[in-house]
Amino acid sequence: MKRAEIFFSVKQAIHDPFVRWATVGSFFLYLVTIIYFIWSLLPIVRESGLIVLHYNTYLGIDAVRPWPWFLLFPAVTLGIIIFDTIASILLFQKDRTASRSIIALEFVTVLLWSVGMYFLVRINL
Repeated sequence: MKRAEIFFSVKQAIHDPFVRWATVGSFFLYLVTIIYFIWSLLPIVRESGLIVLHYNTYLGIDAVRPWPWFLLFPAVTLGIIIFDTIASILLFQKDRTASRSIIALEFVTVLLWSVGMYFLVRINL
């Protein structure tokens, strides 16, 4: 794609209400979840130096890692959000349906990730 085509695609995508609000909703939900996650777990992670990353109903806690792993899930999810948003915006001019599908999938991914982070906080408390 040429620079003019990229700018035109970005301009069209920004003016589409579904793309705009789904993207804003994804980032907002991500930020709310991150604030809750850090606010809840930072004191525990500082004190113990460990975080429980996985709980299995049959075996119980099966993944305990040092504190830097605390940032793994938020960082990976932010990468997914950024990649999906850029891919959707660049694809918008050529295929609006695919672009909207990518944005909808991004929102669903962030929603499921938020539920997972809630339960991860619950396990660590």
